[in-house]
Amino acid sequence: MNTPNNDSPLGQEIIEPQEEVSIETIAKMSADNLKSVDHPPAYRQVHSKPHGCVWGQLMVDLDIPENLKHGIFKHPDIFDAWIRFSNGNPPDQNGQFKPDTVGDIRGMAIKLVNVPGEKILDDPNHAHEHDFLLMSSPIFFIKNVEDYITFFQVGNKVRAGEINVKTGEVPNDLRADFDKVAYAFKIFDEIGESPTNSPLDRPYWSATPYQLGTHVIKMLAEPHPNTEPFNPENATDKDNYLKEAMKAHLNKKDAYFDLKVQLQTNPETMPIEDPTIEWNEVESPYIKVATLRIPRQVFDFQARNKFNENLSFSPWHCLPEHQPLGGVNRTRKTVYKELSKLRHELNQISE
Repeated sequence: MNTPNNDSPLGQEIIEPQEEVSIETIAKMSADNLKSVDHPPAYRQVHSKPHGCVWGQLMVDLDIPENLKHGIFKHPDIFDAWIRFSNGNPPDQNGQFKPDTVGDIRGMAIKLVNVPGEKILDDPNHAHEHDFLLMSSPIFFIKNVEDYITFFQVGNKVRAGEINVKTGEVPNDLRADFDKVAYAFKIFDEIGESPTNSPLDRPYWSATPYQLGTHVIKMLAEPHPNTEPFNPENATDKDNYLKEAMKAHLNKKDAYFDLKVQLQTNPETMPIEDPTIEWNEVESPYIKVATLRIPRQVFDFQARNKFNENLSFSPWHCLPEHQPLGGVNRTRKTVYKELSKLRHELNQISE
C-alpha cells in the first residue's frame, strides 16, 4: 500500500499482487492491435482523431491557497503549452474515423513546455515537459486493471461483430466476460451522449486522481462563457464539425479555460482505486488555480498537423509533486510509453 506522504487514510493506493502482470498483458494486447492495422499511418490507440493542436499559455494564479502551492502551482508563473483536442475512438481497420456526429469521449491534452525540474519518467525526449490529460467526463469508464483486460477482450469481440452491445446479443461463451464489464460500456455510451458543439465550449476533467504535494486531487478545465456560438447543423463538413467549430472561434478571438482542483476529503466516498465514482462537489468544491489562454490563431495547416500527430502525451510526464495515482494511471505509465515508442517506430519517425 503506497501513501504519498500522508499519515491519514487519504491518498492511499491499493495495488493488487498481480497488477504488474496484468498491466503487461494490456500493453501487449494494445501493441498487437496497433501492429494489426493494415493502413498506415499507425494512429494512437486512444484519442486518435485530432480536432486540432493549438498553442497557448497556462497562467498560474496569484492567490492560490497555501496548501495547494506545489509543483506547477507553487509560484504565479506562466508556462507555454500545446493543447490537443481529440475524439476517443480509434479508426477502423481501414483507417477511417467515426464522424464527429457520433457520440464519443472528447479529449483535451495539455503539454506544458520548458518546465524545470526532474520529472517522474526518466525520458530525455520529455525532460522539460509536464502533461495534463483530461476528458469529457468527471468519471472514467473502467474501475480497475483487471476489468481493463476484460473490457479490451470484449471490445475486440464487439468490433468483430460477435457481440452487439445495443441489443444485448452475446454468445453464451462470452456472457460472463460481457456481464463483468457491461457497466463500462454503459458509462462509455453515457459519456458519448454528452453534447459537444465545440471543443472550446465544454468542460474537461482528469477523471483519475493525482497527488498535489501531500494532497490528492482531481482536475477540471472549465471554459469561459465567451465561446463563439457554433451550430453543428450549419457545418460545411458535419463529419469533422468540431475542427470547424475551433477554427470559427480562433479565427475571431481567444479562448479561455479555468483550471481547477478538487481535494480528496473522504477516502470512502472519494476512492483512488475506482475512478468510476464521481467525487462530490458539495463535499469538496473545485478551487481555481490557473487560467489557460488559447490566443486567436490559425492551426489547421500541414506542418502543425504533422507536429500534432508526432506528439506523445502521458500523465507521467510530470513533476513528482503531481504523481498520478490509482490503477488506471499505473496502467497508463507502462502502456502509453510502450505504445508511443511503437507508434513512432511504425511511422518511421523519431519521438
